[in-house]
Amino acid sequence: MKKFMLFLVALLVVGAGAFGWYYLYGPCGTQQVARAGATFQPIIDDFSDAVDLANSTARGSLPDRISQLQDIKSQAGEAQVPACMNTSKTLLVKSMEATIDGFIAFMAEQDDSTVSSFFSSANNYLTDATNEMERVQACAPFCIEDPYRVIP
Repeated sequence: MKKFMLFLVALLVVGAGAFGWYYLYGPCGTQQVARAGATFQPIIDDFSDAVDLANSTARGSLPDRISQLQDIKSQAGEAQVPACMNTSKTLLVKSMEATIDGFIAFMAEQDDSTVSSFFSSANNYLTDATNEMERVQACAPFCIEDPYRVIP
């Protein structure tokens, strides 16, 4: 009976350790999600700063600013995230793409409704990305990526 109790205690300790590891470092562990958030925040800040600069740049000088925005978007696309944050990352990159497309449309002197449409889409994607990041932070480590979710 004593050996059985020791076995149960050891099993409980190992199980608690495994759950603790899963909770912190598992596929969508809280530390994994926090690390991804910490990776994205400077990228988002850099992109926001670059957008502010582009907004105050003359139309003829926009190619340099657009190039800078594209570089930052590439950083976001290359960022490694847990699987449960793939949707957040995709939405963030789509927001950046729509913003860049808006500046390109403005630079090409397309009509205001076209330019506004790009920036409106960018804002919607960013809102969705933010909401998705918050959802993942709230459900980690038990988040599940929806394999059927289609991002337009």
